[in-house]
Amino acid sequence: MAKKLPNSQTTHADASRRRLFALIFSGETLTIAAASIALHLLHESKYIIPAIALVVGLHLYFMAKVFSRDLDKYLATWVSIGALVGIYLLAHAHVTTAHISAFVGIVVAMGTSMYGLYMSSIERRISKTTSA
Repeated sequence: MAKKLPNSQTTHADASRRRLFALIFSGETLTIAAASIALHLLHESKYIIPAIALVVGLHLYFMAKVFSRDLDKYLATWVSIGALVGIYLLAHAHVTTAHISAFVGIVVAMGTSMYGLYMSSIERRISKTTSA
């Protein structure tokens, strides 16, 4: 869509944002891998799904800063709280890992769906602007 916009040239700020995005994404990937391996080695595999969700939620705070989007802050909070609730319930409640994994998965799916709807609304707005 950016190519359809008038004067869509790559600026220094765009290049900087892309580098920061790559750095954040790489850090997220390494953190997820390290947490998953550590939890498996500690025989605490039941925490892997909520731990991954927590890393994903926390990375969105960085993305909010890089892309100046308030929505990312809300989604980061939503996903992080869902992950922390899952961790808490696994540690203190008598619930199955499958139930908590499903709960955390639903929380993350809801956040992802909201993000998708937001991006779709942006695309529609851009399409209307460029086709007019």
